[in-house]
Amino acid sequence: MKKLLAILLVLMFALCLAACAPKADDATEAPSTPVEDPSNNGAEDPVEEPVAETGVKVGFSNCTMDSPFYGVLCKTAAEVAAENGIDLTYLDAGNDIEKQNNDISDLLNQGCNIMIINPVDPDAVSTGMDACEEAGVPVFTVDRFCDGTYVAHIGVDNKLMGQMEGETAVELLGGKGQAKGVILEVMGATGCKVMKARSEGFHSIVDEEPGIEVVQTPYTEYTRSIAVECITDILQTRKDFNLIYSHCDDCAVGAYNTFCDFGLDDVYVVSIDGLREYVELIADPNTNCYATTSNDPIAIGNLLVDVLKEYIENGSVEQTFYDAGTELITKDTAQQYLDKSDATFVGKLST
Repeated sequence: MKKLLAILLVLMFALCLAACAPKADDATEAPSTPVEDPSNNGAEDPVEEPVAETGVKVGFSNCTMDSPFYGVLCKTAAEVAAENGIDLTYLDAGNDIEKQNNDISDLLNQGCNIMIINPVDPDAVSTGMDACEEAGVPVFTVDRFCDGTYVAHIGVDNKLMGQMEGETAVELLGGKGQAKGVILEVMGATGCKVMKARSEGFHSIVDEEPGIEVVQTPYTEYTRSIAVECITDILQTRKDFNLIYSHCDDCAVGAYNTFCDFGLDDVYVVSIDGLREYVELIADPNTNCYATTSNDPIAIGNLLVDVLKEYIENGSVEQTFYDAGTELITKDTAQQYLDKSDATFVGKLST
């Protein structure tokens, strides 16, 4: 009996202790001690570092994809950017400045934190430029300059290219001090600084020759079909041209073919860009297509991505203008450029 009473007292005491113990919800959690993995020989578990992400998303607002040059430039930039782990999206403004400003807004809304702009109009694109500035998004310009604040411009020296073609034109028309003839200048895009530079460079040479007259077409927007239409209208009333200077090779091909249609295949042609189709005409000894200056969109696209990488890595770039360079291509050298590669634009031999 005494043993039974003792057991009951012990049980009652244990129950009392259990009732007084703090509940799990009320207890203060003690720091947990990790269980050592016997397979790890007592070493601490390795900590996995997160994969580094730049968070960079690049938007590219392009003036038009109707020109072969701009099509190659955009596609090259996108491909090379992807190879370097950079997310790049480009949109085609279709030579419509209102659409371009809307495109820039769309790219910002998509989360782009770097913007590339090739403007339809250097002044009117200010709406898009202001939107980038307000969003704190740095702007890079390519091929065509913009008015406003940008980090750097990637392109070529367009005035120099115009000067090179001006010197060629003077030589073909009789030489310095003796050159004579009428030149048809096939104009580029309305209000475009590239167009202005190519025209100013050319005129800085030919305007020194009193025997040379220059007639300008309406703006062709660097589009062959528009150039053909403009030139056809001009040839309806005037055919006394001795030389064609085109602001781009795509329009030069259209101009040459149109002159041939009018039986004027003895007119000299000089141009700019290095479009393979036109360089093949230069290489043909049976044509009067004589020269172009290389303006390689592949080289510009690659240089553009190099500049972007420099900015992403350092937060700044060393220059405000990056020149992809140019070379004069003539009848004497055209085949060498064609043999170098089968690209749409022949590029430079010196690279």
